[in-house]
Amino acid sequence: MTSESFKALRQSVASELTGVGGLNGYARLPGNINLPAAVVMPSPGIFYSFDTTMSRGTDDVKLTVLLLVATALNETAQDQLDEFLPGGAYNLKPLLENNLNLQVEYVTVDAIQNYTLHNVAGAQYFGCEALLTVGVEPVS
Repeated sequence: MTSESFKALRQSVASELTGVGGLNGYARLPGNINLPAAVVMPSPGIFYSFDTTMSRGTDDVKLTVLLLVATALNETAQDQLDEFLPGGAYNLKPLLENNLNLQVEYVTVDAIQNYTLHNVAGAQYFGCEALLTVGVEPVS
């Protein structure tokens, strides 16, 4: 990613996810969510690390993609969410790692966590979180 902003990075990830398995991609947390959804946010804690390779070669950005599929925990919601996980028809790991590499220095889907109900914007949704590390060209 050459000299793009953090906002542009989140938008690139959201755009890549839009349409996959019917996902609505969001580059920031919306007030109203259309399901199924992929909300791209900075990960909790340190989410931007400077100078991670070759003395100012790249910076690492930690992103969380919050996948939301239903407003309740049920078998159908679990089956729908499973389609975005390893072995599913829309496995996010190869999708993001293969397609985003054209726009950034590197991207890895490091883990998936919190397969449960999530409270977002005053409502409860069933989903999980995909944790990404994205290497970007430093922006001055």
